[in-house]
Amino acid sequence: MLARRADERKRNPPIAAGDGLRLGLTRPTRSEVVRFGLLFAPAAGIFRRAFIGGTWGRMIRHIVLFAALFVLWLLLSGHYSPLLLAFGVVSSAVVVAIVHRLHVDDEEGIPLHVLPFIWRLWPWLTGEVVKANLEVMRQIVSPRLDISPQLFHFAPSQKTTAGLVTHANSITLTAGTVTLEIEEDGRFLVHALTRELAEGTAATVEGERIEGEIGQRITALGG
Repeated sequence: MLARRADERKRNPPIAAGDGLRLGLTRPTRSEVVRFGLLFAPAAGIFRRAFIGGTWGRMIRHIVLFAALFVLWLLLSGHYSPLLLAFGVVSSAVVVAIVHRLHVDDEEGIPLHVLPFIWRLWPWLTGEVVKANLEVMRQIVSPRLDISPQLFHFAPSQKTTAGLVTHANSITLTAGTVTLEIEEDGRFLVHALTRELAEGTAATVEGERIEGEIGQRITALGG
């Protein structure tokens, strides 16, 4: 009996509390834990493993993708006759089959494991977009054009393609800043309209650009 339990523990190791905190990364500091609201680490680790691991995780992603596509079909169609509903089911199933065939149905292509934490990013990012738009509007209507264009590089901390793309697009989404290029060494080339916007994107520390809060939040989501 004891030997059987030991064998089961080897095949299915227990989920450590740190797994949820790391989200696939190194263990954050206590201040980072408090800042990004990841105190519910055990639940995070369980949720991440459930949506990533093996055939079960892939099946869940297929079901969620099919449901999302079918709901989108219903919203765009506006007609709910049996024939059109059948078309919607078939179309959604075909798309899921193509996604599976192209092998883009992994945890990066359909990142369901970040859903419990995405609310930590999008409301904050929406607020940053609003503030940046107001700043650009102020510059436009100001009698004295008080701009100081900045072109700079910085190294993001994201390790996945999805994380890098999300970070780059979030910078571009914020008015006054544009990600011009992700270079071969992984660094971002960014243009900012003012010095303040540049510092918000990547602060200058001892003469070196360090990614700002937006990059830190994306990394905390497992980017």
